[in-house]
Amino acid sequence: MPKEPGRKNPRGDFLAIDTTNILFICGGAFSGLERIINRRMDAASIGFGAQMKKELDDHEVQGKYFDNAIPKDLIEFGMIPEFVGRFPVIESTKGLEIKDLIDILTVPKNSLMKQYHVLFSKDNVKFHYTTCALEEIAKVAFIRGSGAWGL
Repeated sequence: MPKEPGRKNPRGDFLAIDTTNILFICGGAFSGLERIINRRMDAASIGFGAQMKKELDDHEVQGKYFDNAIPKDLIEFGMIPEFVGRFPVIESTKGLEIKDLIDILTVPKNSLMKQYHVLFSKDNVKFHYTTCALEEIAKVAFIRGSGAWGL
Protein backbone atom coordinates (compact mmCIF):
# COMPACT_ATOMS: atom_id res chain seq x y z
CA MET A 1 0.00 0.00 0.00
CA PRO A 2 1.46 3.42 -0.95
CA LYS A 3 2.82 5.51 1.91
CA GLU A 4 2.76 9.27 2.36
CA PRO A 5 5.66 11.43 1.18
CA GLY A 6 8.52 11.51 3.63
CA ARG A 7 11.94 13.02 4.22
CA LYS A 8 13.67 10.66 1.76
CA ASN A 9 10.97 10.96 -0.91
CA PRO A 10 9.34 14.39 -0.55
CA ARG A 11 7.76 14.40 -4.02
CA GLY A 12 5.27 11.60 -3.69
CA ASP A 13 4.19 8.09 -2.92
CA PHE A 14 6.48 5.12 -2.60
CA LEU A 15 5.97 1.42 -2.14
CA ALA A 16 7.50 -0.78 0.52
CA ILE A 17 9.40 -3.69 -1.05
CA ASP A 18 10.48 -6.88 0.70
CA THR A 19 14.22 -7.09 -0.08
CA THR A 20 14.94 -10.46 1.55
CA ASN A 21 15.34 -12.24 -1.81
CA ILE A 22 16.99 -9.39 -3.74
CA LEU A 23 20.70 -9.57 -4.51
CA PHE A 24 22.37 -6.17 -4.30
CA ILE A 25 25.45 -5.65 -6.47
CA CYS A 26 27.39 -2.43 -6.22
CA GLY A 27 30.24 -1.54 -8.53
CA GLY A 28 32.44 1.46 -9.09
CA ALA A 29 35.89 2.94 -8.85
CA PHE A 30 35.50 3.98 -5.18
CA SER A 31 38.24 6.57 -5.52
CA GLY A 32 39.67 7.32 -2.10
CA LEU A 33 38.54 4.09 -0.45
CA GLU A 34 42.14 2.86 -0.48
CA ARG A 35 43.11 5.74 1.84
CA ILE A 36 40.44 4.71 4.35
CA ILE A 37 41.65 1.11 4.27
CA ASN A 38 45.26 2.33 4.51
CA ARG A 39 44.49 4.30 7.68
CA ARG A 40 42.84 1.26 9.26
CA MET A 41 45.49 -1.29 8.25
CA ASP A 42 48.67 0.71 8.57
CA ALA A 43 48.18 2.29 11.97
CA ALA A 44 51.32 4.09 13.12
CA SER A 45 53.75 1.88 14.95
CA ILE A 46 57.35 2.02 16.07
CA GLY A 47 60.04 -0.53 16.64
CA PHE A 48 61.36 -3.47 14.64
CA GLY A 49 57.88 -4.56 13.54
CA ALA A 50 56.90 -1.14 12.17
CA GLN A 51 55.69 -1.06 8.59
CA MET A 52 56.55 1.63 6.09
CA LYS A 53 53.65 3.46 4.43
CA LYS A 54 53.16 2.32 0.85
CA GLU A 55 52.64 4.56 -2.17
CA LEU A 56 48.87 4.50 -2.83
CA ASP A 57 49.24 5.65 -6.47
CA ASP A 58 50.69 2.23 -7.38
CA HIS A 59 47.92 0.12 -8.98
CA GLU A 60 49.23 -3.09 -7.43
CA VAL A 61 49.25 -1.57 -3.94
CA GLN A 62 45.74 -0.16 -4.44
CA GLY A 63 44.47 -3.59 -5.49
CA LYS A 64 45.91 -5.18 -2.36
CA TYR A 65 44.20 -2.59 -0.18
CA PHE A 66 40.84 -3.11 -1.90
CA ASP A 67 41.18 -6.85 -1.23
CA ASN A 68 41.08 -6.00 2.49
CA ALA A 69 37.93 -3.84 2.43
CA ILE A 70 35.44 -4.49 5.20
CA PRO A 71 31.91 -3.10 5.69
CA LYS A 72 33.20 -0.51 8.17
CA ASP A 73 35.42 0.97 5.41
CA LEU A 74 32.44 1.33 3.04
CA ILE A 75 30.43 3.09 5.75
CA GLU A 76 33.30 5.50 6.41
CA PHE A 77 33.52 6.02 2.64
CA GLY A 78 29.96 7.35 2.76
CA MET A 79 27.57 4.46 2.17
CA ILE A 80 24.69 4.10 4.59
CA PRO A 81 24.95 1.14 6.98
CA GLU A 82 21.55 -0.26 5.94
CA PHE A 83 22.80 -0.53 2.35
CA VAL A 84 26.22 -1.96 3.24
CA GLY A 85 24.48 -4.57 5.37
CA ARG A 86 22.88 -5.96 2.18
CA PHE A 87 26.26 -7.02 0.77
CA PRO A 88 26.97 -10.60 1.85
CA VAL A 89 30.34 -10.51 0.06
CA ILE A 90 32.77 -7.69 -0.67
CA GLU A 91 35.00 -8.49 -3.62
CA SER A 92 37.46 -6.30 -5.48
CA THR A 93 38.79 -6.52 -9.00
CA LYS A 94 42.24 -5.75 -10.31
CA GLY A 95 43.07 -3.07 -12.85
CA LEU A 96 43.53 -4.00 -16.49
CA GLU A 97 47.03 -4.60 -17.81
CA ILE A 98 48.23 -3.57 -21.29
CA LYS A 99 47.69 -7.09 -22.62
CA ASP A 100 44.08 -7.01 -21.36
CA LEU A 101 43.47 -3.69 -23.09
CA ILE A 102 44.82 -5.04 -26.39
CA ASP A 103 42.50 -8.05 -26.07
CA ILE A 104 39.56 -5.71 -25.51
CA LEU A 105 40.50 -3.83 -28.69
CA THR A 106 40.68 -6.97 -30.85
CA VAL A 107 39.06 -10.12 -29.43
CA PRO A 108 35.33 -9.51 -28.84
CA LYS A 109 32.84 -10.11 -31.62
CA ASN A 110 32.11 -6.36 -31.76
CA SER A 111 35.59 -5.09 -30.79
CA LEU A 112 36.62 -1.55 -31.63
CA MET A 113 39.05 -2.65 -34.32
CA LYS A 114 36.36 -4.74 -36.02
CA GLN A 115 33.91 -1.84 -35.80
CA TYR A 116 36.42 0.55 -37.39
CA HIS A 117 37.10 -2.01 -40.11
CA VAL A 118 33.38 -2.12 -40.98
CA LEU A 119 32.97 1.67 -40.80
CA PHE A 120 35.92 2.36 -43.10
CA SER A 121 34.89 -0.38 -45.54
CA LYS A 122 31.58 1.43 -46.08
CA ASP A 123 33.60 4.22 -47.71
CA ASN A 124 35.80 1.72 -49.61
CA VAL A 125 38.75 2.47 -47.34
CA LYS A 126 41.02 -0.35 -46.19
CA PHE A 127 41.55 -0.16 -42.45
CA HIS A 128 44.91 -1.50 -41.32
CA TYR A 129 46.63 -1.42 -37.95
CA THR A 130 49.79 -2.93 -36.53
CA THR A 131 50.51 -4.68 -33.28
CA CYS A 132 52.72 -1.74 -32.31
CA ALA A 133 49.80 0.66 -32.84
CA LEU A 134 47.56 -1.44 -30.60
CA GLU A 135 50.27 -1.50 -27.93
CA GLU A 136 50.61 2.30 -28.04
CA ILE A 137 46.85 2.82 -27.77
CA ALA A 138 46.74 0.42 -24.83
CA LYS A 139 49.75 2.11 -23.16
CA VAL A 140 48.08 5.52 -23.36
CA ALA A 141 44.90 4.18 -21.76
CA PHE A 142 46.96 2.35 -19.12
CA ILE A 143 49.04 5.43 -18.23
CA ARG A 144 45.93 7.59 -17.97
CA GLY A 145 44.37 4.99 -15.70
CA SER A 146 41.14 5.13 -17.70
CA GLY A 147 40.90 1.40 -18.28
CA ALA A 148 38.77 0.12 -21.15
CA TRP A 149 36.84 3.41 -21.30
CA GLY A 150 40.04 5.12 -22.44
CA LEU A 151 40.29 2.94 -25.51
